[in-house]
Amino acid sequence: MNPTRLHQARLAAGLSLQAVADHLSAQGLSISRAALSKHELGKSLPTPRVFTRLMALYGVTASQLLSPATVQVEWLAFRKRTALGKGKSIQIQTLAQRQVEQQIELERQFSTSPRHRGFPARRAVKSVADAEHVAEQVRSLWDLGTGPLESVAASIEDHGGVVVQVPAGDAAFDGLSGIASGRHPVIVVNSDAPADRVRYTMAHELGHLAIDCNQADAKQREALANRFAGAFIAPAPAMYHELGRKRRRLDLDELKPLKLKYGLSMQALMRRALDLDVISDGHYRELCVRISKLGWRKQEPIVCDAERGPSRLRQLLLRALAEGMVTPSAAEEILPGVTAPLEAQLAPRRRTAVDYLYGDPAERDEALARAAERTADLYRPGGGLERFEAFGDKDLVDEPDAE
Repeated sequence: MNPTRLHQARLAAGLSLQAVADHLSAQGLSISRAALSKHELGKSLPTPRVFTRLMALYGVTASQLLSPATVQVEWLAFRKRTALGKGKSIQIQTLAQRQVEQQIELERQFSTSPRHRGFPARRAVKSVADAEHVAEQVRSLWDLGTGPLESVAASIEDHGGVVVQVPAGDAAFDGLSGIASGRHPVIVVNSDAPADRVRYTMAHELGHLAIDCNQADAKQREALANRFAGAFIAPAPAMYHELGRKRRRLDLDELKPLKLKYGLSMQALMRRALDLDVISDGHYRELCVRISKLGWRKQEPIVCDAERGPSRLRQLLLRALAEGMVTPSAAEEILPGVTAPLEAQLAPRRRTAVDYLYGDPAERDEALARAAERTADLYRPGGGLERFEAFGDKDLVDEPDAE
């Protein structure tokens, strides 16, 4: 048994030593917290009965607990809120390390070319202007131009980064970045987050890996990574083309199609306009107030589905399956759902606004007609839209027009 694997399995399950001891005791298997700790430190071996119960509790196989640990990840930055406790943070790191290790091991087995050579060396920055410049340099190094990115994940993976998704569920976690085995850049994102947030988080974590600002405090480092993220997803030349060089006012409706085009939230686009001095600080604050009043801070009115996410690990596993190097069950242990047909995974995707915006005009008109027919009764006298709870449940007919 590998004690490191046993320790990782418990952390990935989100359990404390005492919780494990209590669970086993409830099943009639008395074992102390201290005894479990000795097993994880390699000072003693669990009995076959305890070993079997631990496998069942942690949801792992014997092979997973027996295999040697070959990859160590040095975590550099953790994008989260204070509501995310230490235990949950460690669980996320452990789950991520599993996937990182499997991907790097598969890369080694296939003897693929050293893709990490395409990753940028960290550059020292002292200001947000420096961070903007580094983002431009990375775009240039990777030959990405200045247009919208089809996939931020693919851009990172194609140049040697390891990108993994963890179904954290908790909205307090966004992303994590680090270096595996001293040379593999790693980015971890919350797979349960909206697509535009995932894109931004990947670019933000890429910023932590691309810029060197160790002399700055935590708040400054986050500000620099944010500036890098905005510049990487929505480069200055593109934003000047879309919005103009200088604006007295900016309408929120202008940002909706840009969100679909660049895969960046309306609020991030507002901030981008401020950073580029397209709008004034005063007008930016006005837009933020309006966003809040409309209830769009947490849920914007248009859904973006522009990011397809990381695919490198899936591709490597499918290759390993085709060449008989892993069994379907082993592949599922590494990446649940990998053996399911891709068509079946994509089929349930709901049509989004971008599909209709850039799709067949006739199909769009037909969809709008169907939507109008379904909601017609809501707009008639006595319909569901006669009163709005968002406006204090007052009759709207007698209210003056709102700005």
